[in-house]
Amino acid sequence: MTQPNTTQPLIRSARSFVSPIGLALMLAGCAADLTTTEEELELGTTESAIIGGTNITEAQNVSPFNSVVRIAEVDNGLLGDVCTATKIGVHQYLTAAHCIENTFPGGQIAITNAASGDLGPPFYTVTFSFVHPSYALYKAVASLSSENAYDVGVFTINTSLPYPSRPLPGSGYVGTNTQGVFVGYGSFNKRRGNMTAAAQGSTSLPRFTRYFQDFGNPTGQTGDSGGPVFSGSTATSSSSIIGITAAGLAGSSTTFFARTGNVYRWIQNPHLLSQSIVANGALGFLVNASTGQCIGESGNPLVAGTYECDGRSQPTDNQYWKLVANGSYYRVQNTRHLTSSGTPYCLQANSSTTAIDVAPCSTSAFQDWQFVTSSGGFNTIRPRQFSSRCMIRNSNGSIGQSTSCSGNASRWVFHR
Repeated sequence: MTQPNTTQPLIRSARSFVSPIGLALMLAGCAADLTTTEEELELGTTESAIIGGTNITEAQNVSPFNSVVRIAEVDNGLLGDVCTATKIGVHQYLTAAHCIENTFPGGQIAITNAASGDLGPPFYTVTFSFVHPSYALYKAVASLSSENAYDVGVFTINTSLPYPSRPLPGSGYVGTNTQGVFVGYGSFNKRRGNMTAAAQGSTSLPRFTRYFQDFGNPTGQTGDSGGPVFSGSTATSSSSIIGITAAGLAGSSTTFFARTGNVYRWIQNPHLLSQSIVANGALGFLVNASTGQCIGESGNPLVAGTYECDGRSQPTDNQYWKLVANGSYYRVQNTRHLTSSGTPYCLQANSSTTAIDVAPCSTSAFQDWQFVTSSGGFNTIRPRQFSSRCMIRNSNGSIGQSTSCSGNASRWVFHR
């Protein structure tokens, strides 16, 4: 898949902070302004709004819109980067990873759900801040530029604000031409835009994978980052969050959204699943570092290969795996398919070739795999019976065993 390489976060990324008084002057139309940055020149000014969208008035600021908040980092009483977020728990908020990657416990944050977007004291203390582990991993690998897919963050504060919270986003599937409404504070005022999703890179792809995008109006602007995409052509109190506004493509009207369905379980438990954790009973995706694709099983008989990450049916999905410990080794057990007798299927090193098979789980040592963690959180996965080999993604998309274990094709992330 061809990944865009000129995306820019839809964040107000000021190089200086502004005081609440200065912000009030800007809202009043006075001359005070934030420093204009290069990415703002590409994506619009700091006061730009969702192009093709409409303002949400205070009278219209009801469910689900009243769960959407404007946030800003606070440093010594001064407001910094501004984004959008959604309240999803008593103290918990969902936003884009790039909005909070420099936000740490003990720091302060400004929050409001007012349609006007006015920010100022009181400020609130951040108690936890989590960025999806694959966001940093994808940024760190030069061959991958799809951090938009995992541009997801969760933070908590020390105060229960009197805003309603949205139910945690479901793991529902987003298909071609799915309609949604995304909401953001790119113009200071809360604003919404009706969008029709298009598959990554093309409108012809039959399914959505790591992220989805919207071509043309409405178009997200600076400050809209982290805002939700609500399901349906009209957002209602029953709408679920199907995406998070991540970035825009410089010089175009394309907006990218992280799929919440891919990271549903992580959003529920970021404190437990904040890293690539290999452990007994862990559930997750096996993502290859060379392509960002996931191991899945398909066909009859079942075969394993790498596919664009989907995960629409988790926690029982053909790309979703459970690790079952056997001493210092793990069996990699699929969560979806079972034999007629109810036995799950596992990845198995072929005893006579370098293939990797899908077979009913058993006590065979050929189903034992060792996860060796390397720098950056990647894993080399070695078969117990052939310790000089490792699991590798072949050029045709299949997986196999190889003694060449130094490149990205042999590096994997187990993420939840």
